[in-house]
Amino acid sequence: MKQLIFLLLLLLLSASAGAQYPYPPSRTVDSTDTYWGITVKDPYRWMEKIRDPEVQDWFKSQGDFTNRVLEKIPGRDMLFQRIKAIADAEGDQYSPPYLHGNAWYVSKTLKGETFGKLYKRDAQTGKETLFFDGQAYKKGSQLLNYKINRQGDLMALMLRDEGSELCEIIFMNPVDQSILPDKLYPVWSEFDFDFLADGKSLIYTRMSTSDLDSEQLTKNMEATLHTLGTKPEDDIVLASSQHTPDIGLLPERFPLLTLSDDDQYIFLGIVSVKDSYPVFYIPAAEARSGSIHWKPLIREEDEVTGFYTFGDQLFFCSHKNAPHFKIGVTSLKNPDFDRARILAAYPDKTISAMQATRNFIVFSLSDGIT
Repeated sequence: MKQLIFLLLLLLLSASAGAQYPYPPSRTVDSTDTYWGITVKDPYRWMEKIRDPEVQDWFKSQGDFTNRVLEKIPGRDMLFQRIKAIADAEGDQYSPPYLHGNAWYVSKTLKGETFGKLYKRDAQTGKETLFFDGQAYKKGSQLLNYKINRQGDLMALMLRDEGSELCEIIFMNPVDQSILPDKLYPVWSEFDFDFLADGKSLIYTRMSTSDLDSEQLTKNMEATLHTLGTKPEDDIVLASSQHTPDIGLLPERFPLLTLSDDDQYIFLGIVSVKDSYPVFYIPAAEARSGSIHWKPLIREEDEVTGFYTFGDQLFFCSHKNAPHFKIGVTSLKNPDFDRARILAAYPDKTISAMQATRNFIVFSLSDGIT
């Protein structure tokens, strides 16, 4: 019996090995790069030229082949119709509401719509009006993010063309909803931006090129300060691999700027694909000084995945020596994560998210299922 089972297994293995999928051919090229003395082969470099007809034909052939395989799966149409029915049952989608002065702002994508619109609701009367429609500004334009300055007389809106990761930041007068001349482009869709306390200066991350075929597309980004009414090429570079080499900002890493809630500090994260990264900071008043000295706040080895500041307190989430993560607090001006006061840590549950409100730190726990 054991010999029979063994022979059957051999037969099945040989049959599955012989039933190889007839994938469309993918040619290779002789392409190499050398990094720190190590040669790395890249035989599919030619596929990076997305607009090349040969590359587009290759993608189409792969897609057609995939569809032919998927169409043979039993019950696929029934499953697809069930998923579609559930999706069609969904209602409107809302972004988190933002309160400024006596008005709520919320981005909504109504059922059946492809693009969301920004609405304004009077906090006292509840009357809601359409505030900004990206499609009215430019066809195919999608609103991703927006910020209002503290004075309430200027709004920055991040827009992208449908399907693109490249965005532009435009400026609006929220009183009469007129669009101002300033435009910042190109900006990566995943990066934040914010107004400084003066209400006329915006910190953001600027890309080095908008050429989708360029190897520099996601390299050599600059942490930048723009003042309304000035040319983008005159923006102040706060950090880049060229301007601030002492902080270890490699061309392949991304400078991410954020502002403390009290407007006192600008934080600079040196971001990569890792969930933890080094962070530096400067007093916000130093941004225009012409002599910027970034001070280290978080080291990469601290394994901090998120942080918030309240005055001179730094609240953080870290997985250093904490496989289920921990939340702690230390000094902003003299941080010591190894001796920080731990506020939350659990042996049987994982801290999966942390968020700051005006008076509280809110976090969620997961047992792996719920």
